[in-house]
Parts: sequence; C-alpha cells; structure tokens
Amino acid sequence: MRADRAARNEARPVTLVGAGPGDPATVTVKTHKAIEVAAVLMGDDLLNEAIVAYASPDARNGCVLRGMRRPRWLR
Repeated sequence: MRADRAARNEARPVTLVGAGPGDPATVTVKTHKAIEVAAVLMGDDLLNEAIVAYASPDARNGCVLRGMRRPRWLR
C-alpha cells in the first residue's frame, strides 16, 4: 500500500501552455503533444472543446474559473 501511495505522489512535470485565440488550428505542435500526455488538464471557460479533445480519455479535467459560466467541456 505504501509503495502505491508513493507512486501516486511522485513528482511530475507541470507544463503551462496557451491556446491562443481558441482556434484548434493555431495550437502549436508542442502544445498539442503536451495536452495528449497530460494526466490533468486545467482550463477556463474560454478553452475550446476541440482542444480538450486532444487529451487522453484518462486525463482528469478541472476548471480555473475566469467568468461566471461553467465551461461546456467540463459538463
């Protein structure tokens, strides 16, 4: 049990990426790859659902609220 807990608490890199104006066609290749391998994806209400689709189905999603509305991609 302890080894399992230690593995979950292992330090992992954090990558901060910007999605520009929200158009999936303008996301860089490096950003796209970072989203694909992310264990956790955080975004705000401006994040385009098509960009969220790059994430692994196993990735956990969270929201950093900027506005008053809850993002559609988080529902």
